[in-house]
Amino acid sequence: MLVKLTTKCSMRCSHCMEEALPEGEHMFMDTFEKTLSFIEKCYNGVRIIMLSGGEPTDHPDILKIIEKVKGWSVILLSNGMFLSTSLRQPILDSGITIQIYNDPRYYPTRIEPEYHPNILFANEINLLSPFGRAKKMKCGRTSPLCFNFRSCVRMTRSFKEGLMTLRSMGKMCSPSIDVQGNICAGESRFCHVIGTVESSLGILANNLLSMKCNKCGLENNLSREHLKAIYE
Repeated sequence: MLVKLTTKCSMRCSHCMEEALPEGEHMFMDTFEKTLSFIEKCYNGVRIIMLSGGEPTDHPDILKIIEKVKGWSVILLSNGMFLSTSLRQPILDSGITIQIYNDPRYYPTRIEPEYHPNILFANEINLLSPFGRAKKMKCGRTSPLCFNFRSCVRMTRSFKEGLMTLRSMGKMCSPSIDVQGNICAGESRFCHVIGTVESSLGILANNLLSMKCNKCGLENNLSREHLKAIYE
């Protein structure tokens, strides 16, 4: 599950669907604790988490957060700027997987690829989503960010079973959790909110099944068959 630790990031990338800014806000630690409990409940105790933002390493308690997920399967999604700071060694030594994106078309600061067993480096982003600053760009995506999750929950009639089905497909980014602990149906904090980390799984499923949202405008691209997969 994708957890947005902060809306802060100093890069101001042109494609940012979170509209992250240098003066962004951070997730409180008690909200993070509740988020961990929620994830464990959703995955029957399986501990899988993707830490994102904004720039997650800009969270003032990032090292405490990494310590709290010790023993979990963790992917940290980063712009790589932390590699030139005092956070470099403790984060690399933590053993977590770090996915660094730095497409020169969108990122104003260039990060040279670093070869380390824990770092996955990508210098190209293939699909953008029409949220945040990316809304003004040609995005390339043809279906809503929430489509896979919504269709899996509708098929299984269960929030938890929908998540497990997504996991079996190798898809882990939806739903996402924002800094306030809101659960968003898609990967962006601007996606439709269906509840919070304190909501019951039954309520979350009902809210997802009944949601009517096309803020991204991408439902307009769906065939009648695909629309039936997310609507009654």
